Amino acid sequence: MKGVYNEKFIADYYNKYKPFDQGRTISLEERILINLDEEGNYKLQGYIDRLTEADDGFYEIHDYKTNSRLPLADYIRTDRQLALYMIGVKSNYPDVEHVRLIWHFLAFDKEIDSTRTDQELEELKKETIKLIDRIEAEDKFEACPSYLCEWCEFKPVCKQWSHLYVLREKPENEYLKDSGVKLVDRYAELKEKQKQVTLDLYAEMEKLEEALIAFSEKEGVDVVFGSKSKVRIKETEQSKFPSKHSKERERLERVLKEHGKWEEVLQLDTAALNKIIQERQWDSKLLGVLSEYVKLERSKRLYLSRIKEL
Repeated sequence: MKGVYNEKFIADYYNKYKPFDQGRTISLEERILINLDEEGNYKLQGYIDRLTEADDGFYEIHDYKTNSRLPLADYIRTDRQLALYMIGVKSNYPDVEHVRLIWHFLAFDKEIDSTRTDQELEELKKETIKLIDRIEAEDKFEACPSYLCEWCEFKPVCKQWSHLYVLREKPENEYLKDSGVKLVDRYAELKEKQKQVTLDLYAEMEKLEEALIAFSEKEGVDVVFGSKSKVRIKETEQSKFPSKHSKERERLERVLKEHGKWEEVLQLDTAALNKIIQERQWDSKLLGVLSEYVKLERSKRLYLSRIKEL
């Protein structure tokens, strides 16, 4: 599915900006060096996705994001990355007078722009220098594993990865003799067996639940008693919403926006909307419209508890 979304991002971007005459592209993926102090003791480097010169004379630093959520305004004002690039651009291009920072949020076909004053850039330099000093003064660095590990040069000395690099140095016939490999393989084997036992238990539990519900309906009772425990059967209603990225979901979102309810449900928090529907907090006309997209499902839940001694 990721490839499908990437194709959509590219298509939306192309359709929005064609014929691409918004300015002159100066560079793509440009390596930029940033001096934070006059002595040159504090230096950074980065890569600008795209640098352009607009018709109004502004230099524009473009950055392309695939975030699944739009950031808050405070994020844009305090984002360090593009502001640091701005310092480098103003240093590398002497003719620069004004710089515009532009974030392209491709998932939303939306761009947000901002800029920084010279005073703000000077403050950013000071804050970044303090951050560098604080990092260099640290003697313990906790690993923060993420997808960025793929580009990390410190994996051979990182506690999250170093064992793998030790194994790579061993001859093939020695690899499986490693005690760590043996422990992990045995652990994985037992976890797989545990998973199968769990699946078998779930299957039996499901059959028992169906049998208990059938018994309660036949006998006309809501609680079924055992020798030491009891099971309470409760019928519930739950709203079923269209799946994400479906046409039905898009139409539901459009209805909520048209009726001014989009923010009220936190941009379609299904739990919040379910509560509103269950408690009939909105007028009946709107709830009737929503019923075309949101279906009520009835189900029965079982609650097990001990029988209290009388």
